[in-house]
Order: sequence, then structure tokens, then C-alpha cells
Amino acid sequence: MAHSTEMDWTNLKSNYGSYTTCGGFMKEKGTTHWAEPNYLGSNTYGFTALPSGFRHYSEGDFISLGTSAEWWTRIHAKLCLFLLCWLKWSRSL
Repeated sequence: MAHSTEMDWTNLKSNYGSYTTCGGFMKEKGTTHWAEPNYLGSNTYGFTALPSGFRHYSEGDFISLGTSAEWWTRIHAKLCLFLLCWLKWSRSL
């Protein structure tokens, strides 16, 4: 199973604009699943990111359904370093 790396996210930003715009190109277009305004949501890359929300760390509830999506990637296993990619309805990334 392949995992995204920090370089994958850096390449995404470098090849497709800034961090403030490339996230919109990954999000599903429209407001069927994303809350309005779904800023820059165009699905240009065909990734179709959906707003699955995230799990609250202490209570275990899922929150922000319809308004955000998160992906984590491991940067360094031994040092437990991770990178978060976070998309929101009100901005691109």
C-alpha cells in the first residue's frame, strides 16, 4: 500500500499553484456534500475530496461533516513526525 509523503504534498503545491489554491482543485465541485461557499472547489485534479470531517481526539465524536476533510502523512517514522493536509469549505486549503 502506498502512502503519500511530504514530497508528494510539496510537488502538488509546486506543480499546481500555492497551498491556498491547490486544495480547491482537489475538492468536489458544488455544494452537494460541501457546505457553501465551497471556496474554489472545482475537482480539477479528479481527486473528488469529500468533507468527511474528523474525529475529536478526546470524545471520539466525528465533527465538521460537510465542512472539512483531513489527510495525514508520515514524514519520519522514528521521530513520529506527521504532516496534515486539511481542506475546508470556506477556503481552498
